[in-house]
Amino acid sequence: MALPKPLKETAFLLRQLPQIGPRQAGRLAVFLFRNENLRQELIERLKGLNTGVHICERCFRIAEKSPCALCSDKARDTAILAVVEEDTDLENLESTHSFSGSYFVLGGRFNPHRGAPEEQGLRIKELQARITQDAKKLHEVILAMNPTVEGDILALALMRTLKPSGVSLTRLGRGLPVGGEIEYADEETLKSALKHRG
Repeated sequence: MALPKPLKETAFLLRQLPQIGPRQAGRLAVFLFRNENLRQELIERLKGLNTGVHICERCFRIAEKSPCALCSDKARDTAILAVVEEDTDLENLESTHSFSGSYFVLGGRFNPHRGAPEEQGLRIKELQARITQDAKKLHEVILAMNPTVEGDILALALMRTLKPSGVSLTRLGRGLPVGGEIEYADEETLKSALKHRG
């Protein structure tokens, strides 16, 4: 039996979410229809994304205000900049309480099969502008990419792009397993990776 058109359209939208396939999207659409309280709560929370969430003008992190609390914190070491792929990577590095520098969020995972990083919407030009703007006080840029093939390719591309800036470019130490993701690493592993970066 085919789903009614509004459920099909909802399922189509849900399929745009990461790791949601067609069947799971259909089940989620039906679940939301059958759970009115949850559906109404979700509608309200989604509306709140338009007013209560911003992109930080400095680090491009998703935050409640811009500039975000980290960029506004005068105690942060602005001589060190950690470049991460996504907000979840920043949050996980921050949870180690081992890094007191500043951040820059590229805005997504890199897929070498989809063209250059800039073509995938990653904020390469914005990163170059940030490094140029902070050149006098910036001593180190940590390329905190995931230890995957894609992360390594992205880090190499960034090293080539950023080398003319003259700023020291480092990577996280290999305390992180190859093929792993920062999002799933425990705090001790992340502390080790930050400490032994190279």
